[in-house]
Amino acid sequence: MFGLLLLLGMVPPVADSLPLGGAPVASGPYAPHLDNDPATQWHLGAARASWREFQQVWPGRWGVRWDPRNATPRFLYAPGVPADRAAALVADVARLGRVPAEELRLARTTKHDDRVIRQWTRTWRGAPVEGDQVAVVAIGGRIAAVWAQLTPLSLTPLSLRDAPRAGERVLPGVDKGSPRLVRRATEGSLVVYRDRSNAVVHRYDPRAYGDLSSTYEERTVGDALLTGPARAVTLTDTSGATDVSADDGGHALSGPVEALLDGPTLAVTDNGAQLRVTTTADGTIAADTDIPYAAATVLHHFHVVWDWLGDRWPTHAWLGSRVPADVRKTPGSCNAYYTSGTINFFPAEPGSCNDLGRIADVVYHEVGHGIHEYILAAGTFAGDVSEGSADYIAASILDDPTLAPNAWADGSAIREIDTDKRYPDDVVNEVHADGLIWASFLWNLRTDWGADAADALFLGALEQGPTLTDAYEAVLVSDDDDGDLTNGTPNACELMERLAVHGLGPGPIGVVAFDHTPPGAQSSWAEGYEVSFTLADLLPDCGGLDEDSVALWYSAGNAPVPEGTGPAASDTGDTGGAEEIDTWAPWRSVSLIRAGDTWTGTIPRQVAASRVRYFIQAASDDGTQVARADGGDEEAVYSFWVGDRAIVWCDDFEGGLDAWTHGVTGTGTTDEWAVGTATGAGAWDPDAPVDGLNHVATVVDGNYEPNNAQMLTSPVISVGVPGPMTLLSYQRWLTVEDALYDHADLYLGTRRAWGNAFSPSGSNHHLDVAWTAHELPISGLLEADGSTQLTWTLSSDQGLEYGGWAIDEVCVVTLADVPGHYRVRDLVATDAAEDVAITWSQPWMAPLSATVLVRSADGYPTGPDDGLILDVDFSPQPGEGRLVVDTDAQPGEVFYYALFAAGTNDEDWQLLVVEGENADVGGVPEEPGPVDTAEPEDTAPPEDTDVPDVDEDEDADPVPEDETGCGCATGGGDALPLLGVGAALLVGRRRRVARVGRVPSSR
Repeated sequence: MFGLLLLLGMVPPVADSLPLGGAPVASGPYAPHLDNDPATQWHLGAARASWREFQQVWPGRWGVRWDPRNATPRFLYAPGVPADRAAALVADVARLGRVPAEELRLARTTKHDDRVIRQWTRTWRGAPVEGDQVAVVAIGGRIAAVWAQLTPLSLTPLSLRDAPRAGERVLPGVDKGSPRLVRRATEGSLVVYRDRSNAVVHRYDPRAYGDLSSTYEERTVGDALLTGPARAVTLTDTSGATDVSADDGGHALSGPVEALLDGPTLAVTDNGAQLRVTTTADGTIAADTDIPYAAATVLHHFHVVWDWLGDRWPTHAWLGSRVPADVRKTPGSCNAYYTSGTINFFPAEPGSCNDLGRIADVVYHEVGHGIHEYILAAGTFAGDVSEGSADYIAASILDDPTLAPNAWADGSAIREIDTDKRYPDDVVNEVHADGLIWASFLWNLRTDWGADAADALFLGALEQGPTLTDAYEAVLVSDDDDGDLTNGTPNACELMERLAVHGLGPGPIGVVAFDHTPPGAQSSWAEGYEVSFTLADLLPDCGGLDEDSVALWYSAGNAPVPEGTGPAASDTGDTGGAEEIDTWAPWRSVSLIRAGDTWTGTIPRQVAASRVRYFIQAASDDGTQVARADGGDEEAVYSFWVGDRAIVWCDDFEGGLDAWTHGVTGTGTTDEWAVGTATGAGAWDPDAPVDGLNHVATVVDGNYEPNNAQMLTSPVISVGVPGPMTLLSYQRWLTVEDALYDHADLYLGTRRAWGNAFSPSGSNHHLDVAWTAHELPISGLLEADGSTQLTWTLSSDQGLEYGGWAIDEVCVVTLADVPGHYRVRDLVATDAAEDVAITWSQPWMAPLSATVLVRSADGYPTGPDDGLILDVDFSPQPGEGRLVVDTDAQPGEVFYYALFAAGTNDEDWQLLVVEGENADVGGVPEEPGPVDTAEPEDTAPPEDTDVPDVDEDEDADPVPEDETGCGCATGGGDALPLLGVGAALLVGRRRRVARVGRVPSSR
């Protein structure tokens, strides 16, 4: 038993039955609905060093579902680990959740058939942590699954700084509350948690609103009376001898007897008063005449559900207990409830409802809540799961999805579970209504599988204590038969489809494990950028992931994150469907190569100073579900910058904070900024700096304080005139509540450059799980003199605090050697028999306004007007291959060639000449002739030595072209406005000296 007061009922409580003037109170223990969206899960698990270390220690095909509230593991799909290694496995799962393993203790072991569930509970500094636990499920001696509910705790919150006192426990954050030390007590009908000031921290209503013989109504009010055994009734004869009636009503007494409706399994009272009937040894206890109708109904129908439970789960912990049942309980009407092993029924309300104690469905339902509570081997007593389970138990016993007919005065029923309900569409945050999602799944299963099979699966899932959003895995574990979830279960595929109908689980895409490490900053000269990631379909036999749909999409620029889904992975076109063309046009897909569970693709080379963004997408087999690693969130899109870097300014905090300023702002009261060495003692903090000994943080090891505002400001940084790719680059480990409540911002001067995300629900917490490179372009955020100051701020509200900012290796960088980036690196002049071919690739740099190829006979040209211009490109494309054939070279002549590029305008020329990069020597070899000592008769040149124009020579080699056509070396007047140089060389030339063209780009 859990020692909790649980009060569960048939219908929702009305406002006047609630405490505090009708103020809403949580129904049952805290059991949140967790976001199981694949994008959220992929983002939480990717690049997590601790998860990779775990898999190194525990080899095999693992899967994990993370708790999005705190990035701890919620459920692990285990590959059949030997059950005798459970303790070691639990210790490592605790470390995954940033919880010291020594705080967990084995609390109990539950066995049913060949399944064993071991539950570890947690104490923190000697105080129990409410709800925290790890449970291992072993089947046939092998571990199939691990359930975890863990709360990272820190000593720094005010509420946890003192040592726990006797009787105190830690209440983890409920809704938006921070963990704190409390005392738990029952006050009236409520479970209440109070802190040391006696303030109520949390409360909930544990009521979740069904041969001696007896007569009873067959099912509901007004039904015909039936007669059956009066079971488990205590009998006393005139001599004082006692006996208890057996299942068939038989007993060993004779003569007149007094029957007390109190026995080893059931004690029925009427508004608290014992029920006694004087009759004969073989008499009948009559409904309405001897005892109230409700008492007769409970006396009979309790044992029906008790038999149902004994047949299906004979090891159930509640069997063998004595269950008190009170009928016609006042004050109150039109309801019934279960609490702490008792069932209770209010009387009728004329004109409104009948006595619910007279309805078999209600009895089964209320006993169903007790079945849920006492079957738990681990997990949570979730109110919505309990209501759905109690509904299903009643419907299954009665073989009728309509519950409690004739409950209301007009003859209508309370609920029905035949109509399909779906998560989250039908969630209304009321446990009876939300429970129909679970109940309708179970009823559908029973309809097709039959009662015995469906009931067995249901009870096996219920034993694990799932919340509504845990139901998926609980069902699979219940179905498993070999202790290895990663090889599937006997009915996994069917169950996945059925659960998907009700929105439970990851959806049609199935259970897919994702991992990826971004490539980071890239060199200017890299030919491409390899991206690798893993997608492991843990249940591939059930459809799930469509391997052909896996795609990597990228864009270089600031295009918005596209909405919807892109074209198929095999389609490398530019756009998606017509309705999405605007957002998908700038994005391209990359061909992927698969090796096992790993996909690898290469994003093609981009110009220096580019920011490349990318995301990974996959779809389900049936095409109805598409998952993206970014979830459509700009903050979650992966990115990196291309370009070699020059450092403008840096600080790694190894010298402390002497040059920095820090303190409180606004209504803040405490300056927590400090330099130190992280040790991992804080639940949300790094376990070491990025490098060296120091980093700076709001709290080096611990959580920030509530109701506080503080800032950290750098010295003035002189950036000067920003060049391409002027970035703020720093390492960040930030954990902070959703910006609806807490704000973590970064300013340059007075301009806000970045802040944590806001969501209407307030649940989109920013939780870095590793040091993360954060890089922002800052050219437009500098002061007029090219300077700036960096300021990190943090403001918090009154509840739920995390680790805050941790910052290291703060730098301002810019693109190194900008002129060098405008210089081509591969110009080659190739000697030929009759001409010289000059080839190169245009610089991988932008903006790029023009390139000019110049030839000189006297040494390398020194600029675009120092020699004969062979080629001008007015619209050069970065990386585009270019070919110019110099047809003017005569045998024996040697020329010097150089390529010059202009950036934003015709005055921004790159003038440095580097042989082997943008310059080369070429010529036509001199042809040796026969030896002849005679004087030539005529040494005069031919009358016409003109070289015919290339385009007039039918035998000339064709000019290579691509889709952009070819340029012309004698561009004439068009070149003059752009270049402003070499006009005399371009005007009036009477013959062409080159033919030019473009060759395929290397992109």
